Amino acid sequence: MKLADTSSCCGCGACSNICAKKAIQMQSDEEGFLYPVVNEDLCVDCGLCVSVCPANMDKEILRQPISSYAAWNKDENVRFESSSGGMYSVLAENILDRGGVVYGAAWKDGLKLSHVGVERKEQLGSLRGSKYIQSDMGNCYSEIQNHLRKDRWVCFCGTPCQVAALQLFLRKEYDKLVTVDFVCHGVPSQKVFDAFLSDEETRKGVKVDRYKFRDKRVNGWSCTSTTSSGLVMGSGKRKDIMYDIAMSSYMNAFLLGKMSRTSCYSCAFSQKKRCSDFTLGDYWGVRNVFPQMQDVAKGVSMLFVNTEKAHSFMDQIAEKSELIKSSVDEIAAYNANLNQPTHRPQSRNNLKSLFLGQDYIKENIPSTYNRDLLKFYIKRLLRFYK
Repeated sequence: MKLADTSSCCGCGACSNICAKKAIQMQSDEEGFLYPVVNEDLCVDCGLCVSVCPANMDKEILRQPISSYAAWNKDENVRFESSSGGMYSVLAENILDRGGVVYGAAWKDGLKLSHVGVERKEQLGSLRGSKYIQSDMGNCYSEIQNHLRKDRWVCFCGTPCQVAALQLFLRKEYDKLVTVDFVCHGVPSQKVFDAFLSDEETRKGVKVDRYKFRDKRVNGWSCTSTTSSGLVMGSGKRKDIMYDIAMSSYMNAFLLGKMSRTSCYSCAFSQKKRCSDFTLGDYWGVRNVFPQMQDVAKGVSMLFVNTEKAHSFMDQIAEKSELIKSSVDEIAAYNANLNQPTHRPQSRNNLKSLFLGQDYIKENIPSTYNRDLLKFYIKRLLRFYK
């Protein structure tokens, strides 16, 4: 069976999930990205794997948003724990209140990113926050199908290609499925993340077992901060690492598009039309659109309502959030990936050097690192004495 080539395969794993003969396994390449490998001895050429591939999708799956907003969660604690305005938690809690299941990306088995389902509100913390790695979908598509067939509500949040893959896998509309995608910049591999993290552990003498991108304790609502927590080798003591060269380099390389999967540079979903019920993301530039807005520094989400199903949720969402109408064009003016895919820089060709022992991390230290580190410590001192 002929699957999408490596330049267009997004690694969603839907083909592996749908194969009844277990003829397709997801295997990582030398950069750590997962691709389907077909066992021709087991394949019966049924064609299902091709039918669920987002690379082959009908472009009519993409819709113009019905309405759009600047938005944030009224619960200040949830907003603080989230990367932007905390709106994902509002949607997820609504589904849990209906006795449903919520799927999103969470750390498993140490710091391996996988999609998981949760059924209690106290578990939502594991799904909050941006995680700039491609998650392993495992058997999520099949699990979600089983929940829907039992007439349960399901909320699925993932990259646009993962949402499209789920819809193609299900092959029919389900009234109780709510899909949420986000404005995606591209996805690095787990192997890339592990390499940067290993450097941090070696220099700091710790085994990192907790990690959070864009921790607001460090620099508020921004896209430059990382924080981790680990056990100091041989002591049993815990150490928080709030600002580190390796992980600052990771964020810098990610933002510059140096580590993304090949298909991300030609992503069909990097546009204003969306394939999901809801679209979330950071509302960058919100102060330029709404100069009078307060509390922007705490994080503001952009929210697209893309379907009539999503629109029917808005009264309930409004009870737990602040919503300010904003046009799609206003939002897209400050979010490049609502207009086009991330550009592939020439330096993307050097990604393999990270695994060959070359000093890839040093090459990607942000030019502002020392200045930002000084600002970080000054802010911490001011907060402490305040």
